[in-house]
Amino acid sequence: MTEHEDFIRDAYDRFVLDAGEDGIKTGEAAAHVAGLLAQAIRDGHVTISEAEYAQKVTKQIITGIRTARRAGLVETALWVQSMLAGETILGSDDPVLKMAYPGSADSIDKSLVYWTEDDWNTATMTRYRKAAEATAAAVAFDNVASAIVTMLKGRSTGDALGLS
Repeated sequence: MTEHEDFIRDAYDRFVLDAGEDGIKTGEAAAHVAGLLAQAIRDGHVTISEAEYAQKVTKQIITGIRTARRAGLVETALWVQSMLAGETILGSDDPVLKMAYPGSADSIDKSLVYWTEDDWNTATMTRYRKAAEATAAAVAFDNVASAIVTMLKGRSTGDALGLS
């Protein structure tokens, strides 16, 4: 981790801990930590180059775009299906075809206009694989969390450990 990533992680952990048993909304925590980071950068306690900052922000934004487009891929696929069937007004001029979408399992993104049969099939199989992994992780977590709940006997984790 970089210096500023360590700072963010530590500040986030402290802020949420200080919020106590009621917790804190993610947006509130993020705003607080961003303010602390900005002050630490101004004071010279944390350094980050413009290039590194630009890379981090760009990666974060692109990750958000990819996540949103992946989540909306079913609706987009229905739209493409309508285009292929000649049922849309814009047809091949539709701007959605020029948008970048998360493609293959090896992180190759493509504009939809370049998607092949392999890309559609890979996207389908990736969804099934991720769903299976998520289900397996949920089952494993359920097993552990159920055991913890049984051990807590109505107490918080801190109370059960004698910390509260």
